[in-house]
Amino acid sequence: MAGVLLSALFVVGLLAGTGIASNDSHRDSEAMSVDEWNGAGPEVGAESRSAAQHLFESFSGTQAQRSALAVVAAYGANAEMDRCMSEEGFPEWDWSLASVPADPDDALETSLWLNQPMSYWRSHDLVSMRPFLFAEKEMNNPTDDAEEAATARCNVKLSSPIEGAAASTQTEADADSPSRAIEKLQDAWWTQVAELDDAVDASPDDYYSCLQSKHLSIFESQDLEVQDLGYAMSGASPDDDAIPSDISNEQEWQNGQWQTFLSVEREYFDADWSCRASIYAENIDRVESLVDSFEHEHAEQIRRASDYWGSVEEKARRLS
Repeated sequence: MAGVLLSALFVVGLLAGTGIASNDSHRDSEAMSVDEWNGAGPEVGAESRSAAQHLFESFSGTQAQRSALAVVAAYGANAEMDRCMSEEGFPEWDWSLASVPADPDDALETSLWLNQPMSYWRSHDLVSMRPFLFAEKEMNNPTDDAEEAATARCNVKLSSPIEGAAASTQTEADADSPSRAIEKLQDAWWTQVAELDDAVDASPDDYYSCLQSKHLSIFESQDLEVQDLGYAMSGASPDDDAIPSDISNEQEWQNGQWQTFLSVEREYFDADWSCRASIYAENIDRVESLVDSFEHEHAEQIRRASDYWGSVEEKARRLS
């Protein structure tokens, strides 16, 4: 199915370490189970982390709410193309394929010391994004010359200022994009999370030196520094076809390329946790004071943001 050119922006975390304490070769060679992949992480600080996540999602949106926003945005960007393609004789063209599912989020992801242990964030992102990766290919590859020609005609028609239909739909979608008030809340939150890191009695240089001493394959195989985690995870990621479409399907979950990547992730996360576990344990409960003060200071803005996300979900339900 052909369509307007889409592109997925993979935003990989600048600092998102996870893991568990063991780093032995036997564990590295074991296939990762779905239960381990979805593990809750260490118990230390679990209540503090849960409180921070709950508050953050109340104004920044849950994964489901942010995915709902993507549905609304996809409608705004592609509904007119959908109508045009139907008129051209291709009713199967589907605007909703352009919806980019939201990745899992971590309220403390910008903290070097306190980001979520054992999240396996890159593989979770890949599983979340898989439907869009294949939908994008479908939308950008016409099935035959007739569909390609129809797509070209619709692109010309919708780019014409005389038609103007697409603009009105896009304006509607823009009205549902996250407001500046929510962006300000996010900025204020990340600033205070950074202040938590600044107050930690530990050196980032020591953390990175510790990681360097592990000689992790994800960095050394790509000739990257340990600070280049985002690039390293992207470079080590499996082919799209190797990402499970259904994590409950044992055959898909156990495919060799996917398990190889999970092993690489695990090696990194084990090392990361061993390099910061003690600092994490000493400081994670300090998050509770941040949660209390932030919630009190921004109560009205948080309430309005929560109402906004509810309206986004309702609009996405009407479009589905």
